[in-house]
Amino acid sequence: MALPQAVTKDDSGVYSMSYSSVVPLLVEAIKEQQHKAEVSNQESTRQIEQLKKQTRAFEATIATLERVIRRLEVRTTFRRSSSRRKRPNEVRRLTAGL
Repeated sequence: MALPQAVTKDDSGVYSMSYSSVVPLLVEAIKEQQHKAEVSNQESTRQIEQLKKQTRAFEATIATLERVIRRLEVRTTFRRSSSRRKRPNEVRRLTAGL
């Protein structure tokens, strides 16, 4: 940022700066930076809320899948145990040595 109007040179060649002409520009720059930070914060908050929503949906899906898996495990266990009862040859073979 160049501010030639804020810099003066005296007769002996010494430069000086008028700080009073720089302060309003600095205040505006700080306001702009603050606005950008607020917008960035709002965007971050929106993204965080979106991720939380997705996480809740994934957790619900996982819970549903876990329930389905448990039901399938119970059915599979039941089928295995009931299918063994239907095999008389296997029962005879297992009890033959008794």
